[in-house]
Amino acid sequence: QSQLTPLNIEKQSQALIEQEEPPITEEEMAAEIQRQQEAMLSLVKFREVFIPTEEDVKPASFHEEWSEILLRGTGNFAIERAVEDLEPVQYLLKS
Repeated sequence: QSQLTPLNIEKQSQALIEQEEPPITEEEMAAEIQRQQEAMLSLVKFREVFIPTEEDVKPASFHEEWSEILLRGTGNFAIERAVEDLEPVQYLLKS
C-alpha cells in the first residue's frame, strides 16, 4: 500500500482528472436530472441517490412519513421507539 502524502494525493487527483469518460447522452442527462430532483423531495430518496452503501436495506415504510414530517412539517412532533431490553427509548423532536 502506498502512503498518503500530498504528492501521492496530487498524482492520484491528476490521474482522475485526466481519465476520459464516454460522452453522456441527452436521455442519460435527463434521467440523472430527474433522479436528483426526486432525491430533493424525500430524505429516503436523497440517501438512496447521494449516500448509498453496500449494506443498505429497503427502508421501512414509516421512513417516508418521517421524511415528509421533517421536510414539510410545520408543528412539533415526537416519535417514541423502544426495543425490548436492547436499547433505551429514543425521541426524535422537531420544533
